[in-house]
Amino acid sequence: MKRLWLILFVILTQVIIFSQNKVVVNTKTGRIHQSGVLHLPDSLYQKEYGFKDLAVSDGFELCRACFDSRPDIYDYDLEKQLTTQSIIAIKNRNEIMYEHERLEFLSEMMSSVLNRWPEPLKGYSYRLQIIRDDSPNALAIAGGNLYLTTGLIDMVENDKELEAVIAHEIAHVERRHTLRSFKVFQEKQLGARAIILLMATLAAASGNPNVEALSQMTKLLAEYSTVLAVKGYSRELEMEADMFAQLYFQENELNKRNLLTVFDRLATYSSTRLGYIPETNAFSDHPSIRVRIKRVKDGSFYTLPEPIIIKLAPVGILNTRWNGPITDQPPIMKKRDLSKKEKRIIESVENNFISIRIDRFFKAPSINSISKTELFLLGSIKNNVSNHYTLKGMQLYFPGKSGVTPLSGFTDINIFAGGNAEFIGRLTLWDYLSESVAEEIINKHLLGYVSVSQISLDKEKKIKKGGQVTQIASLITVE
Repeated sequence: MKRLWLILFVILTQVIIFSQNKVVVNTKTGRIHQSGVLHLPDSLYQKEYGFKDLAVSDGFELCRACFDSRPDIYDYDLEKQLTTQSIIAIKNRNEIMYEHERLEFLSEMMSSVLNRWPEPLKGYSYRLQIIRDDSPNALAIAGGNLYLTTGLIDMVENDKELEAVIAHEIAHVERRHTLRSFKVFQEKQLGARAIILLMATLAAASGNPNVEALSQMTKLLAEYSTVLAVKGYSRELEMEADMFAQLYFQENELNKRNLLTVFDRLATYSSTRLGYIPETNAFSDHPSIRVRIKRVKDGSFYTLPEPIIIKLAPVGILNTRWNGPITDQPPIMKKRDLSKKEKRIIESVENNFISIRIDRFFKAPSINSISKTELFLLGSIKNNVSNHYTLKGMQLYFPGKSGVTPLSGFTDINIFAGGNAEFIGRLTLWDYLSESVAEEIINKHLLGYVSVSQISLDKEKKIKKGGQVTQIASLITVE
């Protein structure tokens, strides 16, 4: 009898789940609706599906009233505000050509690149616009807004070069470079107060607005957007976009020479007009373009057969005054040296409080040393708990291999409760180690630790000051 009741319970549960997930498609408009709403079409135009995803896979689109169609990504509300301010800044400085003869063609090319993008798209709504400007330039901002100048369109000689530029700009959007560079700008402007402002913005998105904080954030967003419209992205972010443009060409079996030739045109343009290019042009930095050409020409992308999943386990408080030898264990302060506060911090941290995912890496000769190689690890970070943390750095070790630097680019990354962030970290090593270290990464043979500090606030919602920041030493466990 108990077995019969269990079977009936399972069947009833499945029926309830099915009925809750059931959707109805309006075959006349192609829209997908929730099953119980009043605005369903006449029964003649109804088609039922057990699950929303099945209807989407058949080519139907979601009803904007029934479903939240915004990208399901962290910090989206902040990024949306950033998009609005950036669009205003660009329009204030440029003439947008809404009827350019190449606009439709370039928009179709952009759609084609998106359809073949080597990673899952985040869900932005893309559009491409053309700016009247004789100087060759391109820019992409958060939310999927791409801009090409008439000077750039006129300078290239084949469509594959345009495809390379568009792939580069899409990479800026998908890697969320506007948001990431804004956070760097914010920290430079506000220091420790930047974290408070970000947290207030998150609270506002969840329905608890802080009017003063939102006003400060809006002002800061406007200031940054003006800077972005003038200066573009940092050299590091430009190189990251180059990497993903190269990945796009590699995954779609396209000739990456088109990446090189379009960069060479920009470098040549820069050198032939040295001293006459406005500083606002993103491609006026001739040495930077030559470095980017070298990295694309000599670099190779490696997509891992399976992603590396790193889980962090707290093991103690990092001894930042350590002067001893570097090993595969972090220099940890002894328990008897810990203060009551430090003991409380360690005891409050759960295993797997932060997880790191690495999907691929890029290998290229170092631009600073003829005898060294650089490995760029690309991935994302996820905060799995309710506390807020700052990642202070990662140290990786490879048994029997010395001469590998700490992972640069992996410092002072703020990641709030339940949040996530993309990252790119660089290892610099001697050339003779490059192949064996790459093999170790592919085989997931990683040792090391990550130093992390909690973001703690007092009752007035201010960051606690005084004394050295307590860093939690966390060993990595690889899956």
